[in-house]
Amino acid sequence: RPGRTGLAVGVVTVVGLGPGDPEAVPAAALLALGSAAAVLAPALDPELAAALGVATDPLPPLDELPDDATVAAPDPEANRIARALPGAATIPGRDALRARGRRASD
Repeated sequence: RPGRTGLAVGVVTVVGLGPGDPEAVPAAALLALGSAAAVLAPALDPELAAALGVATDPLPPLDELPDDATVAAPDPEANRIARALPGAATIPGRDALRARGRRASD
């Protein structure tokens, strides 16, 4: 309703893209990105960026993210971003993203 204040209109969503291999992007990530109004991402390998099927805009400093931003990054970086944004939703869930981020960086 017009005039209501104090309600969150959106939440930042951090989407893990897998280990960074264009052929290993999880289906859940592709689905989330396909339904996002806009996708922000750090510099991605061109082949990984092409595999996403959506255009990405450069990731600004995290304190400048819009409230409803969708951020996509390979799992290790997505995990770091999610840790810096404790109120953000994550795909996959935080525990899975943390585990995948660790595996990908080993």
